[in-house]
Amino acid sequence: EGQIQSTLVDVGKLIASVAILLSSIVVYYSFPQISIIIRALTIIFSLVVSSFIFLQTMMLQIKD
Repeated sequence: EGQIQSTLVDVGKLIASVAILLSSIVVYYSFPQISIIIRALTIIFSLVVSSFIFLQTMMLQIKD
C-alpha cells in the first residue's frame, strides 16, 4: 500500500510539472501586451520549477 501511495504522489508531481509548463505557455501567448522579457522570464522560471519537480520525482524512483 505504501508503494501505491508513493506512485500516486509521483504521478501527481509529474502532472503538476507538466501543468506548470503548459500554464506558462498559455500565459505567454495570452498576454501579448506584457513585455517580451517578462514573458520569456516566466517561461524560464517555469522550466526551472518544473524541472526541479520532475528531477525530484525521478531521484526518488532511482533510490528505490
